[in-house]
Amino acid sequence: MKLPVIDYFLFLMLYERASASLNGPNVCTKQLRTAYAVNYRQATRQVYKMITVCCKGWKQVGDKCPQAICSQKCEKGTCDKPDFCKCNPGYYGKLCDRGHVWQ
Repeated sequence: MKLPVIDYFLFLMLYERASASLNGPNVCTKQLRTAYAVNYRQATRQVYKMITVCCKGWKQVGDKCPQAICSQKCEKGTCDKPDFCKCNPGYYGKLCDRGHVWQ
C-alpha cells in the first residue's frame, strides 16, 4: 500500500519597517500582512510590514495627526478631540448649538 504524498509548505515571516512614517501624538502602528505563493518551490512567503497611521478619530496633515474628527459639525466651537466639541464662550451642548441670548 502506497502512502499519499503530502505537500509541505514553508512559511517565511519577514518584518519590514515602513520608510516614511508619521510622528507626534495620536499616531498608532498597524501591521499589514502580504502572502506570496511560490509554486515552483511549493512555498508561501508572508511579509509583515509595520506602518504608522493616525489613530481612530484623528486626521493626517503632512507627517502628523493633529486634527480631531467629529462625526457632526461643531456649530459654535471647534472639534477638540474625536467627537468632542469645545464650545466658544456663551455656547454649550454636544454640538455647541445652544447659547444664551444677551440683550
